[in-house]
Amino acid sequence: MNATKQIGTLEDRKMVDTNGLQAMLSSGRKTAVEIGTAAQARVQVGRRVLWNVGKIQKYLDAISEKEDGMDDLRNILPTGKSNAISARELAAKIGVSDRVLRDIVTEDRVKGIVICSSSAGYYLPANKDEIREFCNFMEKRAKHSFIAIQSARRALGEVEGQQTFMP
Repeated sequence: MNATKQIGTLEDRKMVDTNGLQAMLSSGRKTAVEIGTAAQARVQVGRRVLWNVGKIQKYLDAISEKEDGMDDLRNILPTGKSNAISARELAAKIGVSDRVLRDIVTEDRVKGIVICSSSAGYYLPANKDEIREFCNFMEKRAKHSFIAIQSARRALGEVEGQQTFMP
């Protein structure tokens, strides 16, 4: 097989292979491929996989931190419960883990942004009814959490003073 001639710096190229993508992103192979895939930048030529640098840069610009901190999710989330996007899909779309996504959602909610969620995923409310439905859902969830905490605290009270704990 003939060696591929390298032309210019990584930033000057329109396409890079996976090793070049890793170097460009300063990341491991798995992360580089995840970002490239999320950016829809994968190009297959025969058996060779290349990555479109322009698409990756555009994707990174869209998810990167801005001067005033990370952009909120209002620009990404669909409107309406029927259009909800799953946490896994949204996390992949912005290139973060599910845990980081939950932190971002919490931060945006603290800022006063109404981000609704359901079993289908996250969405922006289309109307007041969807906000009310979300509030009811969260109140029920909080009530169930509070009941679980009370039960656990009662168990702690029963255990105190005993030598051993037998569930």
